[in-house]
Amino acid sequence: MKKILAMFALVAVLLFFMGCTETTKNTEIAPTNGETQESTTESVEKPSTDSNLFKGFIDWEPGMWVEWKSDDMITKMAIVEKSEGILKFQSETEIEGMSSISQIWYDENTMELIKYITKTEGMVICFDGQTTEESVKLETDEAYSGQVPNMGYGTYTTPTGKTVNVAKFTTTDGEYWVSDEVPFGMVKISFGDIDQMLLNDFGTIGAVNKITSEDIANCQDLGSMFPTQ
Repeated sequence: MKKILAMFALVAVLLFFMGCTETTKNTEIAPTNGETQESTTESVEKPSTDSNLFKGFIDWEPGMWVEWKSDDMITKMAIVEKSEGILKFQSETEIEGMSSISQIWYDENTMELIKYITKTEGMVICFDGQTTEESVKLETDEAYSGQVPNMGYGTYTTPTGKTVNVAKFTTTDGEYWVSDEVPFGMVKISFGDIDQMLLNDFGTIGAVNKITSEDIANCQDLGSMFPTQ
């Protein structure tokens, strides 16, 4: 149970960091053929010119995916579908020999939770999101200027040989590296001298939906298992 809760917690953190988006032209990067290169992480500072400013995360589109490593945990996040006003995120997690596949469905316009499904060790559970009487109106953020005090710049190369530009900033909690070339933006999280999360691979096409219609039809509904009083 603790492993499953750890998986869910990581998904929540990732969704929190995915909130800042911008409209950019996505470069199609197909999944790799499985061959990997030696992992290298460059940390070359760049001058703060307009061309180096971090411009926000790329817009969410179906097919994009990203994979991170964190100690003995591997997490892959993807957008597997966007249709009929529903945006479907998928998370695959492996930790200590246990694997889990989860999906979170959101209303594309209000970002209200519509459905949550998770498949672990052959068991599929799900529950529907809470609907509100009034639609949530999302405020339009002003364009991100890219101006953050003491932000550094550099590059990062994944173990699969993909090099991206990164923006680096430090908080009281740790150091964060983000990139406007990577889906969902997150490249590296470090606390002290310890890397808590590192980008392993990514692409803008090729994500596969791994929760079938049969899984959903036969899932154990938590809402019916634990009815509200």
